[in-house]
Amino acid sequence: MTADVATSWDEKARIYEAGWGSPQPLPNSLPSVPEFEPELLPSLLSLVCLDVSRQTQAPIEFVAVAHMTALSSLLARHIAIRPLPGNEWTVVPNLWGLAVGRPASKKSPSFSAALNPIDSLEGSASEGFKDDLFHYENLLSKWRGRKKKADNLYSKGEAKWDSEADHLRQEMGLEPEPPSCTRYLVNDTTAEKLAEILRGNESVLLYRDELEGFFSSLDRHGQESARAFYLESWNGNKPFTVDRVGRGTSRIPRACVSVLGGTQPGPLQDKLRKAQQYSKGNDGLMQRFQLAVYPDLSSKFELVQVPHNHQRQQALHDLYHRFAKLEPDAVGASREGENLPFLTFDDDAQAVFSQWIINHENRLRSDEIAPCMESHLGKYQSLVASLALILHLAEGGIGSVAIEATNKAIAWAIFLEAHAHRIYAPVVGTDYAPALALARKIKAKKIRSKHFPEFFHLRDVYRSNWKSLSRGETQKAVEILEDFGWLKSEYETTLGRGRTNYYVNPLIWEEKP
Repeated sequence: MTADVATSWDEKARIYEAGWGSPQPLPNSLPSVPEFEPELLPSLLSLVCLDVSRQTQAPIEFVAVAHMTALSSLLARHIAIRPLPGNEWTVVPNLWGLAVGRPASKKSPSFSAALNPIDSLEGSASEGFKDDLFHYENLLSKWRGRKKKADNLYSKGEAKWDSEADHLRQEMGLEPEPPSCTRYLVNDTTAEKLAEILRGNESVLLYRDELEGFFSSLDRHGQESARAFYLESWNGNKPFTVDRVGRGTSRIPRACVSVLGGTQPGPLQDKLRKAQQYSKGNDGLMQRFQLAVYPDLSSKFELVQVPHNHQRQQALHDLYHRFAKLEPDAVGASREGENLPFLTFDDDAQAVFSQWIINHENRLRSDEIAPCMESHLGKYQSLVASLALILHLAEGGIGSVAIEATNKAIAWAIFLEAHAHRIYAPVVGTDYAPALALARKIKAKKIRSKHFPEFFHLRDVYRSNWKSLSRGETQKAVEILEDFGWLKSEYETTLGRGRTNYYVNPLIWEEKP
């Protein structure tokens, strides 16, 4: 076998006689995804997201997902939606957002820009809490002073002093209650502390720039209760009780946590594989990230200066403030006992949503969808209802959710499903990324071996520490390349353990006309 590129018909004939056929082209590693349409967002957010995307050169999907997740965390404090008439099924618009991309894909600046309004709400609440705390400490100091005086009067043991002490205690009343700090955003927290925060808040957004730490903490032994807490807080409408020896009982009337963050494709694949196995990873945690996107990156970077639009930014902050302080009665919400106030669809929107949910449920029952994808898409019913409510109120809608917002929400679901297929592709089907990576190294003749390009060994590849070509990934890559006619393997007996030689098809270097 020759190491040179075949150039003559005689040489080509010799290669074919040796058993080599034409190497087959490799499939793309990931399914394609559609471009995001800014029209899916409320009119104000579409302009804001385009500005941030142009300025950071990040995919607009990252910015859009961050905004929609943050707005859901605010809205979930006040209002829900009942998507089906005559049905008590109630959806709290609580969404989890996930941005998948390589380290240089600009996830962090996208999130930072999108979360600026909720950072502002958090800062204002913190300043207000300082004033409330100062006022409380003054009241408490006065109350303690009167209590001490009353206790001293009682200690005299005379009736006239007891009467004065009783009068003083009646004036002072009960001990002042300490103020609670309104929270909108948390970063690094334990489940126990988060439960404590939720006692004084209806909902909160957990933001982690990189979610790998969050996932890893929940995978540790002994964190089963923390994992259960996050799983249940996704619904956003159920109480949660924590019982601890030495700490007593803490009851949260309604546990509601939104989660937002980014991750890289490699670590995410490990988590998704667990979601397919019969283990604690197969509990639906990953599938709760309904707003999950894995967009293509632009092949060209440009420096773009976007002038600051003060009026647009003020309108954005006003939108977040309106959601944070929303009065359900002001938007026509219905009330039913102690349950969260809710809106419903109007007649036109109801017809569209009902038909969509029938079609969607029939697809899920067709046995044509992989189990992990079925679990993921099974949560799209609440996703569409939540998005419709958010879009309706973000545009200033009052009363029943209209058909315009409903159609946009369904379009979101179609868009997100394409991204879900890309995200789950490495664990649902064949992951071609290692084979593509190795094929590029072979074609470029980058493998360092005294035998290459005639043949090479696995260690010649994985010891180079190339991306997507660890020891296990290299083994998968050569198996795929054999199937596609790029390589042939031959086991060689040696004085030691023996080794496998991987011979390279010389035709891969042929110039195609």
